[in-house]
Amino acid sequence: MSYKKIFWGVILILIGSLFILKNLGLIYFDWGMILSMWPLVLILWGISILPFKSGIKLILSLASIVIAFLVVNRYEERVYDGYGLWDKGIEFNFDGDRNWEDKEYNTYQWEQDQKLTAEYKDKKHASLNFNAGAGEFVISESSEDYLATFLRKGEGGKYSMTTQTEENRQKIDFKLKTKTWSTDKTVENKVNLILHPAPLWDFDFDVGAAKIDFDLSSLRTKLVDIDGGASSIYLKLGDRHNKTRVEVDAGASEVNIKIPEGSGCRVKTSTFLSGKSLSGFNKMDNGDYVTEGYEQADKKIEIKVQAAISDINISRY
Repeated sequence: MSYKKIFWGVILILIGSLFILKNLGLIYFDWGMILSMWPLVLILWGISILPFKSGIKLILSLASIVIAFLVVNRYEERVYDGYGLWDKGIEFNFDGDRNWEDKEYNTYQWEQDQKLTAEYKDKKHASLNFNAGAGEFVISESSEDYLATFLRKGEGGKYSMTTQTEENRQKIDFKLKTKTWSTDKTVENKVNLILHPAPLWDFDFDVGAAKIDFDLSSLRTKLVDIDGGASSIYLKLGDRHNKTRVEVDAGASEVNIKIPEGSGCRVKTSTFLSGKSLSGFNKMDNGDYVTEGYEQADKKIEIKVQAAISDINISRY
């Protein structure tokens, strides 16, 4: 058997395995890191023209790829750890909101449990960019006390939040600042979100291997964009806005979405090796799924799901 056939077969298996490990949260890398590894192409090309036996060239090629990915993984882990600042006990505290270049910086708390809040400025629109890594993330209630409250428990990492007001919109950027690296699978990282029910919300959730339990039925929701790895996703939508758009891009996941009985809904799916259960939907000639009376409904929900090796359930309540 030729070296080329063996080489590319093993490469495809290795790349697929690496993406599975990333989706499971066992290793960490992004496309920027992958693109920075372009010199690896030159290394593999050089190995392929060496006057060695095919077996030796295959071993050298695989060793080069494994070492490259380990280096990338180690580098990104170091970035997550915040360059070791927090381990050395350096602490940053800002008393109250600070305005600087149109940004409002809230209080940073680096204890084991965190509470971060954003003041409500009576704006009609609100955006939440939620970049939180792996863990358990819950929205189960709303409150008019703040625009947003984030309650974090556990030792899985520390978070920061910035807010910004632009004309008629408030923007929140909530993200993981430091990640605790541990082989202990019992390390907890749970974030509860409490949001104001008045503004029209756009959500962008970027998470890793996570458990997501979002009840948005009490909120006015325009957009929900969930990008997750190997996740368990539960999403309950409401009917407080005329049109809601939902986009889910997930790896090996369980996706459960509940929609109001009185809302019309259209579902587009792009899946691989995935099961679907869409109760109360009819399949159209173009492959979409719609509820009865969709076109005439006053409230509409558009759902797009891209997933691999997943279980997708969409039902009405």
